Amino acid sequence: MPFPVSKLDKLIERVGSVIGGAPRVHAGVQFDSLKGMGGVPDAANVDYRGFTAYMRPRQFLQINPQRDLDTRPIDHILSAIDDGQPIGTPIVYVDRAKDGSWQVRGHEGRGRMTALHQRSPGEYFPVAVHPYGSTRAHDLSPEDALSWLRPDEGGYLPARPAVSILGGKPHVGSSDVEFFQQHGVHPALEKLLQELQPQGGIR
Repeated sequence: MPFPVSKLDKLIERVGSVIGGAPRVHAGVQFDSLKGMGGVPDAANVDYRGFTAYMRPRQFLQINPQRDLDTRPIDHILSAIDDGQPIGTPIVYVDRAKDGSWQVRGHEGRGRMTALHQRSPGEYFPVAVHPYGSTRAHDLSPEDALSWLRPDEGGYLPARPAVSILGGKPHVGSSDVEFFQQHGVHPALEKLLQELQPQGGIR
């Protein structure tokens, strides 16, 4: 995907190589795919199996069935986040649709994303995306990693990542690039790209 020379390009260049499954902090929340609350090995293996998509909590929630908070409350998750405990990266399992989009077929992490929606609804958070079958990360293009995620049964609206990490490299969605070009600034996107940088921050 071509980008004009801009502040956005410089931010993307400074991100460098990113390990999607590594422990990371976004909007003050620690994510650890392997040891965090609710973590699963598939999410920690995302760099081999698929890609990491960054989206707002409501986007994850709209592509998955609703969670019954009366029978499955999230108080313990909210407490863990407030106490600074790491949480596992949410995950969706997908099949490729004929139009090139991804059809969501399974998930883990509605409770975590519901808690994040209550605490930081406007922030971007990581979601591990695992294609079913023999597809692996090396089979995918940046366009694949930025394609629409069609809702699972019980979901109600598709979602598209703002940023995806594929093969250790960040890729930004076209609508967010256009917004940046029009306005010269995109605070949420810039914050996310800065959080994705290797330790040490921008130099």
